Amino acid sequence: MLYLELENINGADKSLLEIVDHDGKDDLATANAEARTEKKRELEAKLILSSYVKDWAIAENFIAEKNIRHAPYEFGYAVGISRPLALAARPEVCNFWP
Repeated sequence: MLYLELENINGADKSLLEIVDHDGKDDLATANAEARTEKKRELEAKLILSSYVKDWAIAENFIAEKNIRHAPYEFGYAVGISRPLALAARPEVCNFWP
């Protein structure tokens, strides 16, 4: 899946921490009155892939972000892996899971 997002935000929007462009808790220390003057217009693209290897589900997420005005490109990635606890229903009684 290819996902595109255009953001028009200011520095006082601290409700969500992003995967890229977050250096630490010092980013949250700026007063909102001062942070509102910092305007950001960013374009974010994500390529979300999934694959299955035997009983494992693997999700890959590649992220590219660009501040439209002047900042360089930023890149990030995320990987998730999952596997079910039981692969198929069995006729035996299980004492562990009711």
